Amino acid sequence: MKYNASQIFSLILGLILICSCKTDPKVDAASTAEMENMTVSIRTRAEADNLSPMLTTKGYASEILIHMFPQLLMIDPVTLELTPTIVKSRPEIKVVEDGERKGWTSYTYEFLEEATWDDGKPVTGEDYLFTLKVLHNPNSGRTVSLYRSILGFMKDVEVDPDNPKKFTIYTDEPFMKAEYATGQFVYPKHIYDPEDLLGNYQLSDLSNKANTDKHKEDETLKKHGELFQSTDYTRNKDFISNCGPYKLAEWVEGERIVLERKENWWGEKLNSKNPILQANPKRLIYR
Repeated sequence: MKYNASQIFSLILGLILICSCKTDPKVDAASTAEMENMTVSIRTRAEADNLSPMLTTKGYASEILIHMFPQLLMIDPVTLELTPTIVKSRPEIKVVEDGERKGWTSYTYEFLEEATWDDGKPVTGEDYLFTLKVLHNPNSGRTVSLYRSILGFMKDVEVDPDNPKKFTIYTDEPFMKAEYATGQFVYPKHIYDPEDLLGNYQLSDLSNKANTDKHKEDETLKKHGELFQSTDYTRNKDFISNCGPYKLAEWVEGERIVLERKENWWGEKLNSKNPILQANPKRLIYR
């Protein structure tokens, strides 16, 4: 995945804001409490276009989204190494040795047991599979096609029937930054597809470029594409849902976007072991 200098800077800056680099034994309880009640105001040069990771191409939005939709793998701001965030570890990578996928590469992940969506439902491999179905739906929006050009090498996903949090991604071509790319953000299937419109479609069929013209005319795929791009799922705090530490609290168009730290966020149970899960400020205001 290619990034320009400003995008890399925004990514690292966002991680520094959300994470504490190390646990400092000199920090007393009063200082910790002060940090946890802190409001951070951030001046941006322009307003975000929307708050849906796959629908924005604006760096201003990406700086906000990183606090809401964590990727499976993120760059640690201290070590600059690829670090698991909402999964147990970096993926197990294998070359498929037989069967119809012989020669392909597989990447196996497992979401953390604690990882949940805002409504308490677990984050599962079905959510990752759904996210790739959205990616390969040609009706999901013009900006999605930009992500498809980078992430489209992921052709299929299998969810472990005995463990819904474990899943394997299959790719049919080499990609230098494939591991980083597979560690992308993920959408909650039950929130962003309440009617299960994509449920009957196979990812291997959607990812087959030979079927693109047929899928463009598919009424069900069109319907989901309209839903996915609707204002509710891109700007409305009552619909946008994620598994990150912050939620959208207010959006005053042309003035400010306010994020608030969630109460009893699942990552709080793990941030002593993984500093990248630490979310200190109570409120982030983007003006």
